[in-house]
Amino acid sequence: MSEVQSKYTVLFIVPLPPPVHGSAMMCQYIKDSRLINDTFRCDYVNLSTSRRMDEIGKRSVKKIFRFVGSYFTVLWKLLTHHYDACYLAITCHGMGFLKDAPFVVLCKLFGRKVVIHQHNKGMANDVDRWPYRWLLPLVYRNTTVILLSWKLYPDVEKVVKREQVMICPNGIPDIDQIPHRQPHAIPHLLFLSNLIESKGVIDLLDACKILKDKGYRFVCNFVGGETKDINAERFNAEVKKRGLDQTVCYLGSKYGESKMKQYADNDMLVFPTCNDCFPLVLLEAMQNKLPTVSTDVGGIPDIVSNGETGLICEKHCPNDLADKIEKLLDNPEIAIRMGEEGRKRFLENYTISKHEEVVNNALIFRGGRNYVNYLGKKYGDEKSEILASSDIFVFPTCYPNECFPLVLLEAMQHGLSVVTTDEGGITDVVLDGVNGLICRKHDSKDLANKIGFLLDNPQVAFDIGRKGKNLYEERFTLRTCLACITGALDKAVVSV
Repeated sequence: MSEVQSKYTVLFIVPLPPPVHGSAMMCQYIKDSRLINDTFRCDYVNLSTSRRMDEIGKRSVKKIFRFVGSYFTVLWKLLTHHYDACYLAITCHGMGFLKDAPFVVLCKLFGRKVVIHQHNKGMANDVDRWPYRWLLPLVYRNTTVILLSWKLYPDVEKVVKREQVMICPNGIPDIDQIPHRQPHAIPHLLFLSNLIESKGVIDLLDACKILKDKGYRFVCNFVGGETKDINAERFNAEVKKRGLDQTVCYLGSKYGESKMKQYADNDMLVFPTCNDCFPLVLLEAMQNKLPTVSTDVGGIPDIVSNGETGLICEKHCPNDLADKIEKLLDNPEIAIRMGEEGRKRFLENYTISKHEEVVNNALIFRGGRNYVNYLGKKYGDEKSEILASSDIFVFPTCYPNECFPLVLLEAMQHGLSVVTTDEGGITDVVLDGVNGLICRKHDSKDLANKIGFLLDNPQVAFDIGRKGKNLYEERFTLRTCLACITGALDKAVVSV
């Protein structure tokens, strides 16, 4: 990126820990990102008015002062700086939205481009109620909205147009060493989240009782902070009521190395949440080769491939949850295989570097800057870096003498989905719908539709790219080419 572009300025108005929860952690990753901070001049204002988990959802004088302080800090920064874009991670429903909406309106009053990163859901419950029916469109109009998954779009579709949306799955930093795990003689189950009813705490306790009554021996470790929903006293009372004193353990909050140790010391993660978007705990489990049992809410089906990296159960259904856990308890070899597949899926889709690239691009291309960059000629390692940092390769050639473009093979080699035409021998390289999409020559609308399809379906684009890489390795490596040439020469010599 040029020196001028590197001086773009962005004001980040986001929740930051403490308290520790998914949205705050993702914003902290952005704040710490070398890519983001090298690309932009960044200022940050903490949007959170809570400092502890048990403060969330409660009203207090301290929170009012924190809100006023944050609001006037943003006002002062907008008065004294000319930002190219404002990036906000706001709540989209309830009192949280009413608290956060003034920050978006203030940025708009100063004429700034606004990017809203949506880490939560619930807009659909409020969109037809006063004052949300007029305030939601006011806040989200003419903004770029980053969603974690297209599965979350129905929640916002009455307010946000599809063309406003970019998809950016959560990602987390990888760990230096993967734990070497041997299954316990008595299996260990892990629940890791703050003690909130909507996270499925009570459902899991009920499922544990079902399994215990069936004669299964296991340990279920609960790790997470106390909340206004469930504190340690209530949790222990629920455990005792179900006769699970010797089966269920509450270990409190764990962070850093202590939390990572929990992934190493357990055999599966069970997270039967009833209200989530894109839980980081599932990514951490996959990162650590743990099979997962979770529900199909929010974007979870994008994370957990049912039957491959884990199992999906019905929400609020302890019987179905118990059945899924039972399957892994009865088949430890399947659990191990799912953990291995989960690790692969994590590396392919959910690292922090992939997340940072999408946020970076959103701020560049949707935050008021160019959609098209000319990067000049690139050769060798520089060209490989460009291919490696891209998601889709577009080559709408109409050149009448086009035969067998090597650039398509290079794109396939890097696992990129391809959009191109049927000129020359291209259809021998790109199989329409398999490892790429074929568009009509000289038809910009058809080309845009093909690209738009891949942008709207990132998982399809990823699968197409993976198939392209496999096809390249099977048919189009240099070794394969040289073998064909050698065979042709041998045949010619024999015929002479």
